[in-house]
Amino acid sequence: MRGRLETGPTNTSLRIEGRGDVRLLTEWAFGERGLVRLELMISVDNEASKLVAERAGYVKEGVLRSVYVKPGVREDHELWSCLASDDRRA
Repeated sequence: MRGRLETGPTNTSLRIEGRGDVRLLTEWAFGERGLVRLELMISVDNEASKLVAERAGYVKEGVLRSVYVKPGVREDHELWSCLASDDRRA
């Protein structure tokens, strides 16, 4: 199965607020939707979101340079991932 769900500060229909929400969405995506890989794109400057991702069982894969465009600004983002087979107990 291949699919994409995007959320963030500019998406008012679904906003992830913290580790509990990330874990809940992760378990739903793996359990109910049958997905095998999830990715988070987090601004390199967003320390709080990186901590939430790590505590929810995501692993930093690297930095995508100048990948996100805000009005008049390009921004580096980190790519974090979680696999259905990962041990997410913490």
